[in-house]
Amino acid sequence: MISVELADILRSNRTDFNARFNEARRSYSGLNGEQFAVVLREMVDPLIVAVAELCPDCVAETTSVAYDVALELAGQNLVGPGGRNMAIDEGWRALLPSVARHLAAEPRRVLPAISNALHHLATTPGARPAEWARDLGRLAGLCGSADEFLRLGQAAAWRSGLAHYRTAALALFDSLPEQLSLALLEVSSPTSWKAVRLLLEQNRWYNPTTPECDQAVAGDQLRIVARVGAFRGFGGLFIEPPRVAVNGSSILVRSGPECWLLTADFFGATFHRCDPALFDASARQANLPPGLKIDGSTVRRNGITLNLDPLGMISSCAATVDTLALTSPLTHAVLLVALT
Repeated sequence: MISVELADILRSNRTDFNARFNEARRSYSGLNGEQFAVVLREMVDPLIVAVAELCPDCVAETTSVAYDVALELAGQNLVGPGGRNMAIDEGWRALLPSVARHLAAEPRRVLPAISNALHHLATTPGARPAEWARDLGRLAGLCGSADEFLRLGQAAAWRSGLAHYRTAALALFDSLPEQLSLALLEVSSPTSWKAVRLLLEQNRWYNPTTPECDQAVAGDQLRIVARVGAFRGFGGLFIEPPRVAVNGSSILVRSGPECWLLTADFFGATFHRCDPALFDASARQANLPPGLKIDGSTVRRNGITLNLDPLGMISSCAATVDTLALTSPLTHAVLLVALT
């Protein structure tokens, strides 16, 4: 059963909604009426009920937009029974009722943006769509407008694993109220956004949820901060154990004939395809920073030692000013060590 609010809108505009469904079926031959009914009941109805409680006059437009977005998602088999992307189903159910105020204000902007973000996060290895939805749900009430809410969502995508958004996210944080920026990052102690931003800029491995004194001690050590990448047979990118090289301030990763640019920080890591020729040229020029040495499975820097015996013999290494990447013939992952 669906709510009275949704049932009334669907009934009063039955001809129009049926026409939209039939039109969508021309593009998506696998679109199934019974399965779409489940999408309407489980994904669309809860958000319409929430909107109706806040703004009854907004229900018609919100329903119209939600119907079209849900129709496109179902047509691509991304949602509904047997859907390919459960993160969107779960995100709609968990997040949308709690952001009804912003949905009601600008449904044509907010609903597609949320759906696209959930899809992007869900299809990026290592990203965390459920965390993103939780963050937006807990902070939506602090947003003064739908526009502010959307900017929060873009910034939150970085925090949920999209490391390549780092620079853009910092600029977005600058545009948000300080209280909102600090709340999203769950900063551990009272401070200003300006102070936190400086630390984030200076150290990509800075954790805003941990007291600075603890991180000062950690910064004097060689710390393993991430293992990224996996065998393609298990859903990863690599067909064989990868190798790494450095190009300027960037780390490149190669596996077989394929090559990626790796972006990584405290919040996550992402891979972006690049020209293998760039890797080959960079590998020929590789040099470690002064004071950093690799010996078998041991990393040494300025009297500090990191033993990596379980990794086996290190097959390649690449270092930027703040990160050391290591590979081994025994694993399809890239090990990242913080140098700051």
